[in-house]
Amino acid sequence: MKVDIDLRLGDCLEIMKSMPDKSVDAVITDPPYGDLNGIKRNHERANYAGGAMRTLHKGKADEVTFDWDEMLAEVLRIPSKWIYMFAGGKTTYARDYFTEGDCLTRLGVWEKTNPSPMNGQYIWLSSIEIFAVARKRGADFYRHCKSPVLCYPTEHDKQHPTQKPLALIKELILSCTLEGDTVLDPFMGSGTTGVACVQTGRNFIGIEIDPAYFAIAEKRIAEAQLQPRLEF
Repeated sequence: MKVDIDLRLGDCLEIMKSMPDKSVDAVITDPPYGDLNGIKRNHERANYAGGAMRTLHKGKADEVTFDWDEMLAEVLRIPSKWIYMFAGGKTTYARDYFTEGDCLTRLGVWEKTNPSPMNGQYIWLSSIEIFAVARKRGADFYRHCKSPVLCYPTEHDKQHPTQKPLALIKELILSCTLEGDTVLDPFMGSGTTGVACVQTGRNFIGIEIDPAYFAIAEKRIAEAQLQPRLEF
């Protein structure tokens, strides 16, 4: 099955506002959520306590340049079935927003099977990330009676600071969509969701504001389209 790929360079809020209600089947995304301030405060506390914690630097990838409620309203409006959103410290806020929007919601966990040992001598390893799950009325679910704790290794050859494992995103896609369905990622980054859609036979709409990451996503998705389809 040939999939339709629609990649758009620009501000996701402006582009999403032009999209009709329920015009895609699912939104799967990982927006910037501004957690770097919290990391900085943890670093300062560690130094005060006699530690020497290292910090991660994500450049512009964690900068929030949009209104969160405005973004969540669009993410809630556009899909007809499902939403998966990684949102760091704002994940429970996003979940509450989707619950108020008449969705059945859960929190999911990505457990990293190869967590970095960074700062492990001072505190528990940073080995999990949580994400908000929202199901709209009537949506089908294809992982019956499964736990939303998903165990996958981080990928070392990353082209974006917050890039998620391809296998993890494919599992989310397979849990809530069928071949020929359409997935939107309004924060496309390096295009992992688009690659996963190509490999699983889903149509994809991706939005990215940064031209450099947009070019990376274009290249990765084009290369995926040249490869044989995977069977699931």
